[in-house]
Amino acid sequence: MKKVFIVIFISIISELFAQTIPFEKFDSTKIDVGTMYVYEYSSNKENFVPNAKKYFYVKSLNKIEVMTVFTKDTLELPDIFKYKLNWDYMMLEKSSFKYVGNKSEIGINFIYKSNENIDFQRKIFMSKSLGGSNDGLKEYVVKQNFESIPTYFYQYTDLMPLWFSLRFYPLDKEKITVNSLTSNYNTEVDIEYKGEEVVNVPYGKVLCRKFELIPQLSFFMKLFSSPKKVFIWLSSEAKNKFMVKYKNNNPQNTIIQSMEYRLRKIDEITIEEWEELKTKNIEQRLNAKKKENISK
Repeated sequence: MKKVFIVIFISIISELFAQTIPFEKFDSTKIDVGTMYVYEYSSNKENFVPNAKKYFYVKSLNKIEVMTVFTKDTLELPDIFKYKLNWDYMMLEKSSFKYVGNKSEIGINFIYKSNENIDFQRKIFMSKSLGGSNDGLKEYVVKQNFESIPTYFYQYTDLMPLWFSLRFYPLDKEKITVNSLTSNYNTEVDIEYKGEEVVNVPYGKVLCRKFELIPQLSFFMKLFSSPKKVFIWLSSEAKNKFMVKYKNNNPQNTIIQSMEYRLRKIDEITIEEWEELKTKNIEQRLNAKKKENISK
């Protein structure tokens, strides 16, 4: 009898908690497994000058891989991140990164590998990384508490999990509220639906749903922070409501002061084709670096 009571109690708590998530119920048909989105990316604050291509591959219902191929420095090796999303909470569950080159190439303040994990019950974000320092490779551990679910981590994900979660935005509401954790600061963020707008990107002209992210800062935080505009545009006609354009004028770290994504291409590819694409880009850069070293 006691076991039955515990199961019922847990079930009731789970249902009550689920009601606090501000998105619609998860629908697997809105996650287009096997689709690759290619974006032109710019971190130029004044004008959109692409300095990288970002490849987002939807590997499974909750796994997304991202490859960054830099276009300004043709010798720089691609960055590849792996993400796992949790659709019960509409947010990141874990992520990982490992530099595809040699450890000896890692400079000061650059990361060789990292792993991020979320403890949903205790609301803890944990990052463990191995990065360059004056004394060689050093382990860094970051542990941060977040206040509510869902929470999004601009510093670690560019807010990518939010792009996918917005596919489940309840359009009968003018706004919903989520939490943001950046540099150990928790901030409530209102996401306002601003209506439809035609967006012109390299992919073409796309009718989009426009969303604005508006942080709700305390009086104390307003004395030290002046957040800039953040907008996300999702396709309004496609069933999966993919991200078409994203503009965030807030600094992510000391190096990246703003970012903008513009959709360039959409492809349906297999996991094998995705692996081949990653290998091809890595090998091209490695060969280019070898030729550069030989010429010297």
